[in-house]
Amino acid sequence: MNAKSLSKWGQPKILGRIVCIGLILVSATGYWNHSLLVDQAFSASPPETSSIFLPNILIRYPLKTAFGVATNPLTNSAGLSQIALAGSTWTRNSGLLWSEVEPVEGSLQWENAAFLEQQLINAAAAGLEVILIVRGTPEWAQADETLGYTCGPIRSSKLANFASFMFQVVSRYSRPPYNVSYYEIWNEPDVEISVLPGPDSEYGCWGDPHDEFYGGEYYGEMLKVIYPVVKSANPDAKVIVGGLLLMCSPDIPGNCNRYHPRFLEGILHRNGNNDGGNYFDGVSFHAYDYYFDQINRFGNPNWGTAWNDGGPGVTAKARFIQETLAAYNVSGKFLMNTEGAILCDSCDQDADFETTKVNFLVQFYSAAIAEGLQANLWYSALGMRNSGLLYRNLSPRPAYYAFEFSREMLGAASGGSPLGESDIIDPTGLGGYKFQRWNQQVWVLWSLDGEDHPITLIPGTPAAVYDPLGEVLTPSQEITIGLEPRYVVWGP
Repeated sequence: MNAKSLSKWGQPKILGRIVCIGLILVSATGYWNHSLLVDQAFSASPPETSSIFLPNILIRYPLKTAFGVATNPLTNSAGLSQIALAGSTWTRNSGLLWSEVEPVEGSLQWENAAFLEQQLINAAAAGLEVILIVRGTPEWAQADETLGYTCGPIRSSKLANFASFMFQVVSRYSRPPYNVSYYEIWNEPDVEISVLPGPDSEYGCWGDPHDEFYGGEYYGEMLKVIYPVVKSANPDAKVIVGGLLLMCSPDIPGNCNRYHPRFLEGILHRNGNNDGGNYFDGVSFHAYDYYFDQINRFGNPNWGTAWNDGGPGVTAKARFIQETLAAYNVSGKFLMNTEGAILCDSCDQDADFETTKVNFLVQFYSAAIAEGLQANLWYSALGMRNSGLLYRNLSPRPAYYAFEFSREMLGAASGGSPLGESDIIDPTGLGGYKFQRWNQQVWVLWSLDGEDHPITLIPGTPAAVYDPLGEVLTPSQEITIGLEPRYVVWGP
């Protein structure tokens, strides 16, 4: 924890020798000691013993948070070290290709994964948890040999071959120096071939637009074959349903194929057996929002969400998945948003968009924590369609600092209940959540309607108030909430 972090938390300035003592304690034990005898630093013979008490503040490691950022590749030139320094717990690799490691049936050529393996080593050394995508059907195992699409389904007679491959993958990568525990099976498998740019696309193409479950049942059959084999290789390895695109909500007809949203249901249904939930540990999905060309305006029309109605799309998609699982009586599965951000094709060097990105990021992570997501990954460090946290020269954008501070404020947070009339006199027009963090509450507040709202906080004057970048604001029972979010801290 550096001096900047201490000033953010409002800690008292301490003489150099006290700071040194604290740093030694952090190095030795992983946390600040609960008390330091200030008088011993001031004088060799203090007239009277007195103490100053500092809170136990966990440093970033080994605290496991929902905060993540994808980099592609997992190298410092793509921002790996910067996201680790910002406190990211998670990152994600775009793929171990079965088609490259086993291009000939029965012959594993691990040398073809050398660059990937170095990336995994890089991430493990940086203390990051990698979600490893496994994808790419070899030509000899493709369900439709005439198409030649590596992104597509595996022939039923070759599912056992894929299971054997997964056994080797998990046996190899679950141990040092790779330390991978999370295996995502394909990337966006709920996509059909006709919308892809080519046969070797990074997107999956298990989607079948003519099937009532959009191909999900057959994907579920594949999971049934590989799941017990993965667990035999490492009982602690996690099998994740590949990051679902979830192109549209089933409640908004006409936006995409009516069967598309049923891919996950197909996995659970599994040809009428209704047991698909037994063959995965978690569900990954993707949730992007789009800039509406005006500061702090965003949304996802395919899901009927917007800045003033439902907030970031991660909420709507997470709830849809939770409801689908509940409909099949499936419980105990974690959810991960492994790709998400705010996107704008025409916003290069757009200051209003960069400001919107900062404010969106606060809502994005607040919503993910409130929905109980195990991981929520920004895509990506360098960005897609101007979503980056870093510029191409690796210098930080404002959203990088917003990520760093949001992680400081919410990394240990739990709960995430809405704020209401028991918290604020007249909360009309406001969005936000209240979280529990150790012995404190942290509220996150913003305006939904674009207006400034002078409000009265019913509990009184908070301990601290911050803007999205960590600037300290004057705490008061009467504060004004606008489109720029505020962190309001209660407690010692």
